[in-house]
Amino acid sequence: RRLGSERSAAGLPLPRTVHMVSGGLVDELESDALLRVSSAWSSHIYMHKENALRADAGRYEHTLEWTGDAYRIRSKKIVLANDFLIAKLDFFYV
Repeated sequence: RRLGSERSAAGLPLPRTVHMVSGGLVDELESDALLRVSSAWSSHIYMHKENALRADAGRYEHTLEWTGDAYRIRSKKIVLANDFLIAKLDFFYV
């Protein structure tokens, strides 16, 4: 809602963001219908107002569930690698 309203002066213009996910590995087969998958991610954000580029990184831990036609995300855990954040972490960064 906040992103679509265009009322947040702090969020305009929107930062340019690039997300990269790699190294997806099946950690555990919990059952015929559930998979636990881990992967590495990085997020690069260009902040217009500061003319600066910042990067965050970490790991995803997903539990995927087979729904009959495709796997769907049942749960998702984000583990940050850089545990010192210089600002609040907003939803479009991760």
